Amino acid sequence: MTTKCECGGTLKAVKLDSFDFTPLAGMPVTLIGVPGLQCSKCKGATLEGEIINFVTQALASVVARQPGRLSSEQARYLRKHLRLTQQALSDRMGIARETVADWERGENTISAQHDLMLRAIVVAQMMGAPGKAPKRQEVVEAISAARLTEPPKGSVPPPVVIDSFLGKSRPASTRHSSVGAHKPSKAVSKGEPKSLRRAAG
Repeated sequence: MTTKCECGGTLKAVKLDSFDFTPLAGMPVTLIGVPGLQCSKCKGATLEGEIINFVTQALASVVARQPGRLSSEQARYLRKHLRLTQQALSDRMGIARETVADWERGENTISAQHDLMLRAIVVAQMMGAPGKAPKRQEVVEAISAARLTEPPKGSVPPPVVIDSFLGKSRPASTRHSSVGAHKPSKAVSKGEPKSLRRAAG
């Protein structure tokens, strides 16, 4: 079945060299070599629903295992991944909602204790998801990643790059060119990409 773009062109399955996932993630994320759809007319690119769902799940795993204190964007991403409001997360952690709001606005750095609690909640959810339970090493990485010392004031974590969909996801210090997201008029379901893992180093 042919899928049409909003501009009237035809969306064709392609391997996108680079795709900016930042608008969907709420933090800097670039996908390299991701299966997607590109319009034959306007050249706009988009991702199918299954790919988006897979990436958001994989990204939560990457963020939960990333070394260093969680940034405001990362903490907000993990909360939204859990599908919890600020109030619901604060109730679950036994803290004030304002505390969560302050992390996400960047007014206060998340404490080491709260950082660890948030990561643990995310890992626990992953362990309870059928077919998506993290490996023991991933759990160890998530727990050990929370630093006791605060990051330098004003420091910004590097963007995450998920590349080639052959199993590597890594932080990157350089920006990659990206294709802007473009909504298709109708989504098409394809097979899931291969699983991702966090690259060493």
